[in-house]
Amino acid sequence: EVMLRVKEMASCSAVVLEESKCLVRSFLKSVLEDVNEKECLMLKQLWSSSKGLDSLFSYLQDKIYEV
Repeated sequence: EVMLRVKEMASCSAVVLEESKCLVRSFLKSVLEDVNEKECLMLKQLWSSSKGLDSLFSYLQDKIYEV
């Protein structure tokens, strides 16, 4: 089934394929930007808490001793 789809796409105009990819990417880009913003806010909250900082330092200390 994959090969059938590949052949179908290959028969399309390059311009049509490029525009289709742009449409898909534009939707995905906005979703990814929203998720990234939420992730950054969460990380700021975590890093500003004592528990979050303790966990971060513990992780880094473990990594130093692995080497």
